[in-house]
Amino acid sequence: MINPNISDTIKHLPAVSAVGDRSEAPEAERYISLVSDRYTLEELKEMALALDYEQFWLKFSSGKGLIDDILDLGDHTIHKNLVSLLCEQANAMIKEQLEICLFNVKSQKLSNGAIMNVIDVENYAQKFTFPPPGKTSGEVHDVLTKKYPDKPVVTIGYGPDFAVIRSKGVLMNIPKIVRELREDIKGAGVNGGGHLVVGSIKFVEGMRTEVLSRLAEKIASAEVVY
Repeated sequence: MINPNISDTIKHLPAVSAVGDRSEAPEAERYISLVSDRYTLEELKEMALALDYEQFWLKFSSGKGLIDDILDLGDHTIHKNLVSLLCEQANAMIKEQLEICLFNVKSQKLSNGAIMNVIDVENYAQKFTFPPPGKTSGEVHDVLTKKYPDKPVVTIGYGPDFAVIRSKGVLMNIPKIVRELREDIKGAGVNGGGHLVVGSIKFVEGMRTEVLSRLAEKIASAEVVY
């Protein structure tokens, strides 16, 4: 349900958020459909990518004006030109990162039939540049789901004290997994969250092996859909 007082000027923002978060919820489809007469799905994805890219460089700056132009809240011509430029730069950097990361992905088939892919983004990805670890893991996952189109796929990008999880066709409840890991592995400081297709986990560095091993076991026991 949408507040009737919401202006058409910002009606597309939930759709941008949904595609940026790769949401598969029914509500996401409805938000995208709501603005389909104004923006194509590809245009929404480009806005989300441009926003991701610019926010990486802005850090804690609000980016007032710049963000408005990315989200088409001002001059439409400026919006189109700016998003095109930012997406061109972002895609070039993503391509360069993927050329490094995909070479270093390790894959294995789990007992439930899922293909689990892991990448050490601390040692086998460029740091302090775009895309950051979470985005890098997502881009790697997108490539691998195309490589295994008919199989459930999970991708884990991990560093010294974190893991980013992306999945397709594996029915995981990441908040529940986080709670279980926190109970199962004392002294690991496990926390994090997410939803059914994306999430992240933090832990202390010294317990990384134990946490990742137990995480793999839980993924292997999850129900899958083909």
